[in-house]
Amino acid sequence: MKNLRMFKKLCGDEGLSSVVLATTMWNKQDNAAALEREHQLVTKREFWAAMINNGSKVFRHDKDIESAREIVDYLISKKKPVILDIQRQMVDNRMSLVDTAAGKEVEAEIARQRERYEKDLQSVKEEMAEAIQAKDKEAQEELRKFKAEIDTKMRKDEEDRRRLQQNWDDLRAQKEKELADERKQHYHRMVESSERILKQQHELELKKQENAHAAEMQMAALATEQWKAEAARRQNECVVM
Repeated sequence: MKNLRMFKKLCGDEGLSSVVLATTMWNKQDNAAALEREHQLVTKREFWAAMINNGSKVFRHDKDIESAREIVDYLISKKKPVILDIQRQMVDNRMSLVDTAAGKEVEAEIARQRERYEKDLQSVKEEMAEAIQAKDKEAQEELRKFKAEIDTKMRKDEEDRRRLQQNWDDLRAQKEKELADERKQHYHRMVESSERILKQQHELELKKQENAHAAEMQMAALATEQWKAEAARRQNECVVM
């Protein structure tokens, strides 16, 4: 349930239309029990019903390669770019991870886990006091080990939280760099296109000038030929006295 809540927060309602919910192990389950489990998944809102209402598609991955290809073909046929809520919030809205819907879900889960740890620690302290009073060395040792395990889990959760924040910060920085590189490439393409158009216009102008010059030369040559022909005609018409 925790993972499902987190997944929905990451995707957002719009992103759920590109999600496939695939069930497996049909050949290892009693058919009646498997059908009942599938029915629960697709009809209960706390499971998949809300996701299906937002466009998620349910598949049975029960035919090995054939059903796997059916799932992949379906996703490819969507031909729809997917922008997850976590992307929109962190990249477009420049929100920190803790301020996103997914981040708030993480913080809430961490708070719930910390509360459970603190209750366990309180119980350990009370039992430790009783064990010390009873001089029960074995119980004291077991309680110390249990306390050490709780401390380790709390540190690990805090490290995971910091690592998650760093990973998302790195992802956002990478995405911003990709966008900047894309804008830079787009600018260079526009410059190259403009230069190519100017070059073509210049070449076209030169061609026009060349054609105009050639036409002038042809006209001049034609005029010369006409002049020569006229001169020859007049010469033939001369009468010798």
